Amino acid sequence: MVYSAAWLVMLFVLYLWTQAGGVQSLLDDPASSESLNSLGRLLGLIASAALLIQVLLMARIPIMEEALGHDCLTYMHRILGFSSFFLILAHIVLVVFAQVDLTDNPAVGFIATFWDMTWNYPGMLMAVAGTAALIMVVLTSIKAARSSMRYENWHLIHLYAYLGVAFAQPHQLWTGTSFLSSPLAQTFWWGLWIASAGSVIVYRLLLPAFVSLRHDLRVESISFPAVPGAEPLVRVVLRGRKLDRMRVAGGQFFNFRFAGAGVTRALPLSLSADPTAERLEITAAVRGPKTTRLASLKPGTRVFIEGPYGRFHKYAKAYTNTAFIASGTGIMPIISLMESMGEQARGAVLILRAGNVETSPYFARVQQLTQQLGVKVVVMGGSRKDLAYRPATLSQAFSKIIPNIARTDVFICGSTGWMNLATSAARKAGAGTIHAEKFSI
Repeated sequence: MVYSAAWLVMLFVLYLWTQAGGVQSLLDDPASSESLNSLGRLLGLIASAALLIQVLLMARIPIMEEALGHDCLTYMHRILGFSSFFLILAHIVLVVFAQVDLTDNPAVGFIATFWDMTWNYPGMLMAVAGTAALIMVVLTSIKAARSSMRYENWHLIHLYAYLGVAFAQPHQLWTGTSFLSSPLAQTFWWGLWIASAGSVIVYRLLLPAFVSLRHDLRVESISFPAVPGAEPLVRVVLRGRKLDRMRVAGGQFFNFRFAGAGVTRALPLSLSADPTAERLEITAAVRGPKTTRLASLKPGTRVFIEGPYGRFHKYAKAYTNTAFIASGTGIMPIISLMESMGEQARGAVLILRAGNVETSPYFARVQQLTQQLGVKVVVMGGSRKDLAYRPATLSQAFSKIIPNIARTDVFICGSTGWMNLATSAARKAGAGTIHAEKFSI
């Protein structure tokens, strides 16, 4: 449904451009400046629609989150983001060149025309500022750049995308031919812009603020589960009011913000225990400044939340059979998911990837829970090199370990590398439905 709606928006944009004389301008004289201008307008319109759609996708609208899941929405957001960026650049080049006198030096003419349009056309200065913000977001979203940045710094820069969209749109709303061509066009574009802006305000600001105030979450206790030979863990129990009204299930995640220094930086974490009417539990490896902050929290600290997010829960199941595949601290959301499923997990299979099972986080708790629920545990120990971890090798192993894998829900959680590898292997093995969600874009 979401895909269909996005395509319908694009087709309607094409229709509005056609109605405004876009096709006729191209056919009359394909080599003319008007033809360049018309093609530039079309690319700008498509880029505008793509920008607004991606804002809608990442506005955390509950119906979209539930229908597609966080990973799918993130993937669509990323594709639309890069596509709209390159369309904007092409739009700028074509529209400016359409005004350049090519009998003079084209490069000088382009710069002079661009400067003139920026300062003298309504809304163009804002559009240039918005494009600069989008360029900054795109450059820092490239894997090589992103891997060298702390998540919270990258996330803060990424928020400038909203500013970029807000600044890039008005010049088209005020002066664009396709925007002003008819009352229908104006209603469509203003409606799409208002829907996008309104969704961000409601679902990223007002709703999280309301939920945080309503449930009044605070840190109840902090502990450090000891796992000899493993990296240190921190377990935080949060206490609140009427959490059963939150519609949260084991396996889902929240964006947590803790009062005090760093409150502006969201920390995405999955639940590590089945939520109750009064408590939520999160557990993380103490690794880097984000999770180190968890270890320094004090009881009574106010907690602000966004969520719950994701389709990594029992209500997303399509089949009776279930398999869990986890590595490292990825076992935490698997634990909360199994606890939430209860008897539904009976007969399931848990594949636990661990270099040394004795250092696997919460292994004693895993043993107790799986014995209680009747879940079969298969440990994949040793190094990746020793086990020749490749999608083809893993897919064969999954096919042998998981009975009737073609009619099984497979939940995968762990490091990004492991999740990519295990997801590829499970897909190759013909798994019925694969549930694997990351927190990044």
